[in-house]
Amino acid sequence: MSRGDKLVEFLFKVWSPIYDQPIFQKPFYRRVHRAVLGAIDAGPPVPASGRVVDLGCGTAQLTDDLRKRFGSATVVGVDLSGDMLAAARKRLGAAAPPLVKGNVYALPLATGGVDLLTSTISYHWYLEPARALAEIRRVVKPGGRFVLATMASLLFKGVVGRARLATAEDTRGELTAAGFRVVSETRVRPGVRVFVAN
Repeated sequence: MSRGDKLVEFLFKVWSPIYDQPIFQKPFYRRVHRAVLGAIDAGPPVPASGRVVDLGCGTAQLTDDLRKRFGSATVVGVDLSGDMLAAARKRLGAAAPPLVKGNVYALPLATGGVDLLTSTISYHWYLEPARALAEIRRVVKPGGRFVLATMASLLFKGVVGRARLATAEDTRGELTAAGFRVVSETRVRPGVRVFVAN
């Protein structure tokens, strides 16, 4: 694990005890999650025996939504932070879907085995977007979908601390360069875009 990954992991260790508080979830994260679910619903259904992965799942709020929505599919949450996953297991108990500690640059997933992969408000932590997207491309099966909800800067670009600011145009270009075809793009205020790609 790189020094940068360790710093991000430490940040989420500190944040994990309060991450699920309504002051964070209700006005922002849950709104973005609803937009992600709407984007999923607008596309083809996930096969009953399909595999769904929520990458950067944090405390598994969206992962649990996906588990409820696709009850017969296998739904898995993946996150760099063991503390976030522990908070998810504590909140969900026996109802928790499988939660796996993993790094976006080396996902613990089989090649071409994922029908739907979501990533919600974690892409800005990926300082090597081409490398991250190559790994995501590896695990999403041909014809599968990648739904990316990410911060979209209007004016500023570059790295600030351990986060990367990018415009919607930059992100669209990164997806295309990685071999994805962007099929839809939705704006979620303030400052988030939801891309659906295959």
